[in-house]
Amino acid sequence: MKVALDRYRQELGTDYIDIVLLHGMSRPNWTTEMKPVMDVLSEAKEKKIIRTLGASIHSLDAMKLAAKAPWCSVHLQGINHAGIRMDSTNVAEVVAVLRESKANGKGILGMKILGEGRLRDQINKTAELRAGAGLSGRLYDRRGEPHRTGRPDPARTGGDGRRLRTRPGARETGKLKHAPPWWGML
Repeated sequence: MKVALDRYRQELGTDYIDIVLLHGMSRPNWTTEMKPVMDVLSEAKEKKIIRTLGASIHSLDAMKLAAKAPWCSVHLQGINHAGIRMDSTNVAEVVAVLRESKANGKGILGMKILGEGRLRDQINKTAELRAGAGLSGRLYDRRGEPHRTGRPDPARTGGDGRRLRTRPGARETGKLKHAPPWWGML
């Protein structure tokens, strides 16, 4: 893993990596199972190779653990107003755990904000969920720019309503290889 971190930094052309997430944590004891990996990443953080550590969460039990785990400073969590393509369809329960995470000082990145496109015409409802739940933040489009609620802006979609596929930061650095199609910071 240490070699991989060095390779990633070289590919990105940077001395450090802002955030490293363990991918797909779904087990209720993921912090115990992943401890050897977490130890290596913690060592890299101590050496300032990584600034922030966290996980992408894929179950309610794993999210409850992430909310309490000191190691996890940020987590990527499925959330939208309709419970579509989330790991739990109980939106209220997910929001309660996200509030606990926020109260514990954790950063939250929302995924499945638009239910993999099924809610693309309901982005205002997602904004209302964030505001009503006390989870402030912004939605970002594929270009990494703040999303304007409502209809897509033709100047940012190529005129046909489809989102441009440029990656956040690609114009500035030319270094980012890929990014999720929709980002949300809660």
